[in-house]
Amino acid sequence: MNLVKSTMLFGTSTRSGSVLSGDVPGRSRLDLNRQMVQTSDPQGIYVTDSAGSPFGFTNDHGYDDIRDFLSIADTNVRSTGLKHVSVPDTALSDMFHVPVPADVTVLEVLERIPDVPAGCSLLNKSLGRDFAWIWMHEQKSMYASLITQTKANVPNSVTQRFGRFHLVDGVRGTPTLWGKSEVKQCEGSVAVIERSPTGLLAKLHCDFQMSTRDGKRRYRGKLDGLLLFDTSTQLLLDARCLAQGLHFGNGVYTPNAPKGDYRLLTRIQMSRGETGRIVPPEKVATDGNIREYKHPV
Repeated sequence: MNLVKSTMLFGTSTRSGSVLSGDVPGRSRLDLNRQMVQTSDPQGIYVTDSAGSPFGFTNDHGYDDIRDFLSIADTNVRSTGLKHVSVPDTALSDMFHVPVPADVTVLEVLERIPDVPAGCSLLNKSLGRDFAWIWMHEQKSMYASLITQTKANVPNSVTQRFGRFHLVDGVRGTPTLWGKSEVKQCEGSVAVIERSPTGLLAKLHCDFQMSTRDGKRRYRGKLDGLLLFDTSTQLLLDARCLAQGLHFGNGVYTPNAPKGDYRLLTRIQMSRGETGRIVPPEKVATDGNIREYKHPV
């Protein structure tokens, strides 16, 4: 937080604003000082050195704004100079985030609004991204249920985790996640499609409905997909799912949504890259622990 305070004190925020954020270029007042007053959230892009010197900050998206921000930061660096500090080995080896548990399978979550209505903020054409975790014991529970029957329920911990933390509108920025009482319906089932000596292919279906108490933000729809289990490990080999439904309303950090109900798609698939073994889900990163994410009920 020292960087945040020094950035506010020395006024190195870029006041730009862009068409993307709905502001008039050059007339935005959303610098870090005003942002902290409104939301107490310091998120954004900073330029600093090892000593935490404040050279620049912005929380905007447009090309012109990022260019101006980097130009101002570069000028500050050249005029002030960089400070050199010694960083102890203990600090270098310290984890800067919650590590991915060894007993989870990582899924990639992508969110998009198809056919964005005319006149909406261009941010509605963005792509929301997150990672999701399914614990191995949850996968084995689904597999075991399908050994003796052709259809079974998805563990409640899985449906509630995905309903609360991943069936959200993160297209325009950091999504507002659902609370326990805001999940009105989120129940899922898996049904056997095909069995083989090496794998079990199952169809996944889930109906969901979430809403705030005042109804100013809500999402209802269905999630369908295919799950492929390895018979030797009883774990997922592959997963390809799509949630689709109608969303309404803005999140705290995702204003300028389309007016009225709008279509929202969420694709969930196996994560194949290294990033998913480094970056935790949004909920885990925000909380700084896995407690509620692992036990969302």
